[in-house]
Amino acid sequence: MFLLIGLALRSQFDWLSFEDVYTTSVWGSILISAGIAEWFIVQRTLKPLARSRKRPTGAQAQTGGRIGTEEPAAV
Repeated sequence: MFLLIGLALRSQFDWLSFEDVYTTSVWGSILISAGIAEWFIVQRTLKPLARSRKRPTGAQAQTGGRIGTEEPAAV
């Protein structure tokens, strides 16, 4: 896809060489593929893990111990 776009642009701009268009299309394909793969990894694996993790409530986070006990906060 990138190569076709580059070749179409090459016909408009005489200073573009085939080697430049080819190199740019390869790097563009790699970067787009890596970006899409990273998005799927984050959305499908890491995001559900972050949601399922239990977070302390406001009072527990402030005291550091259990609510309703006389335990000191762990330092």
